Amino acid sequence: MRFVFDVESNGLHGQGFAVGWVVVDHGEVVSSGFLRCPIEGDVNPWVSENVIPKLEDENCKTSLELRKNFWGAWMLAKKDDATAWADCAFPVETNFLAACVADSPEHRQWYAPYPLHE
Repeated sequence: MRFVFDVESNGLHGQGFAVGWVVVDHGEVVSSGFLRCPIEGDVNPWVSENVIPKLEDENCKTSLELRKNFWGAWMLAKKDDATAWADCAFPVETNFLAACVADSPEHRQWYAPYPLHE
């Protein structure tokens, strides 16, 4: 089973403000999700013009809530032995995962996606 995810951030090294994922088992979609929160601070002009107009509405109030909900989805997939996959994972997805772990290192450090496949 594969947990494939993509993060949108406010610039290459900015805050992750949207994440989508799909869980696939032998070519069949098992589950999927999308989360988005407001961007904190100034919005990168390229992101404002090219990314935000294509996204669904915000469904999380904060980036912390977004990361918490994403982590819950990852834990459900991991429980079923899913592996994590991202396309071109550095820097956006890896920074987002590091922020997820930093939110609760004592509970998350051993559960982060490893290895992270591309």
